[in-house]
Amino acid sequence: MKCLNHSSCISAFIEYTNSVNSYWQIRSGSAEERASACKSAGYFVELSNTFTNFVQNKTNDGQVISWLDSLSLMRRVAIRLYEEQLKNINVITEYVIPYANNKRPDYLMCFKNTVLLIEFGHYTSYDIKLAQAMQYQVLLAKHFNKIINIVPYVFIYNVEYDHENKERESLVAKNQNHIEELVSLINKLYFQDTSAIEEVIRLDFDRI
Repeated sequence: MKCLNHSSCISAFIEYTNSVNSYWQIRSGSAEERASACKSAGYFVELSNTFTNFVQNKTNDGQVISWLDSLSLMRRVAIRLYEEQLKNINVITEYVIPYANNKRPDYLMCFKNTVLLIEFGHYTSYDIKLAQAMQYQVLLAKHFNKIINIVPYVFIYNVEYDHENKERESLVAKNQNHIEELVSLINKLYFQDTSAIEEVIRLDFDRI
């Protein structure tokens, strides 16, 4: 499997992201400014080199910073899941879709017959990220058995600290709402046991 990282369970993914949890902050400022502030830190050098070696060509600071932002948010999602899910959900980071010109979804969460395809972006890039996620969904569907359910999801996030390292509480709350939304979706997909017609009827009731 060609990917940046494959965690065979949520517990392994949480361990993989330990260094991000200890040090990383989603801060305001350009990628260059944010990178220059932590380029000498051991964890940043290690993770940056890992990403660059995987991509196998020159990466810019923006790619590395965005990846670390998403890792920190995915960790916050992971620690909110149920114990049963910790053992039974695979997390694949930057999976390279075969025969697709090196296209890579940010994350795939795989469980039962479901692949949850997750793309991260800022609020200004939602439409672009949604189109991208749906394109990846189509590309993956060409390779998977028809019983596999591929669900695209776009996680829009905000900066949480300003230039003076002061927490922006309202934006932290927005990110937390998005985390709760994604956790709810994972739970719904993981524990669902209703039939197709039950889902159609439920959706119709929700609309009333």
